[in-house]
Amino acid sequence: MAKRIKYGDIFELKTEIGLAYIQYVNRYTNLPKFCDLVRILDGVFKKRPDDFKHLVSKEEKYYTFMPSLTDETNNGLAVLVAWAEVPDRFKTIPSFRVGIPD
Repeated sequence: MAKRIKYGDIFELKTEIGLAYIQYVNRYTNLPKFCDLVRILDGVFKKRPDDFKHLVSKEEKYYTFMPSLTDETNNGLAVLVAWAEVPDRFKTIPSFRVGIPD
């Protein structure tokens, strides 16, 4: 059964250099579908932080679209570890530069 994710969920990703964290902040539903908007939170850690408030209050490294965060979670590639309020600037999809003409 698919796990239900919600805006503000924070996921842990194992990398070669440590643990990285992303926050699910919005979903793009218009065509072309880019899917889930995530913040790539700053830092790579040897162990999971006890508190994510400081981490999510900092400026993110960048933000990007992921094809399906639900699939990554169901496959065990992303692990839900916390929840935090989504910054106001992500309540709507920010503008991106893309190579698709209007």
